[in-house]
Amino acid sequence: MAEVDGSGWTRVASIPAGAIVEAHQVGAHVRAYLIKGSVRTAQGDFAQGLFIEVFPGGEFPRMEVLQQSELFLTVEGGYDAQVSPSHQPAVISHVSTVQWRSAVVKDLPAGAARKPLGDHDDFGAGILGVLPGWDSPFDEWHTFSEEIFILTGSMSTSFGVMRTGDYLSHPAGSDTNHGPVFSHDGSTMLVLRHGPIGNTYVPAPQGELERVRGLD
Repeated sequence: MAEVDGSGWTRVASIPAGAIVEAHQVGAHVRAYLIKGSVRTAQGDFAQGLFIEVFPGGEFPRMEVLQQSELFLTVEGGYDAQVSPSHQPAVISHVSTVQWRSAVVKDLPAGAARKPLGDHDDFGAGILGVLPGWDSPFDEWHTFSEEIFILTGSMSTSFGVMRTGDYLSHPAGSDTNHGPVFSHDGSTMLVLRHGPIGNTYVPAPQGELERVRGLD
């Protein structure tokens, strides 16, 4: 579990087959991604790759769990907080229906693409994919907070090697510098953003580049 902007939390919920999550109002901004299993909603049956976004005062949809499932959840605000009801509908989409597009960060090195799942205002949610051998030889900071959950493959970073199921949170601001990043085998990852898009890249020291590229 990790804090996000202000009050809130991030976790992976394991839900057994046969469980039913009844529709309910939430007091927070909730983003959820099905990383394992399958579920049934009013919109149909979905396997891994279902994305749900609910706004404060909105309704989290009823969900019947068809197979043992794992749901990545990030919540900003108090989940059970008493707030005025919202008529803004939940966003429900599946990664299989979304086309690959250019990454939203214009200076991101070539070899990366993104499937947008929930972009609006200062929020963004999507799947980022990088090819084997992808290399970002920079130290970097950005104007938005960022959460990353590795879905497939691996990413060698200044913090170590991230593999399937690993999670990383980057607060916004120049005091949270990170990088460089390299992927031996390629990777796909869920990336959640909060804040205006803005990245600053500075070439990383050669010694750090070699260290990160040598991780496996």
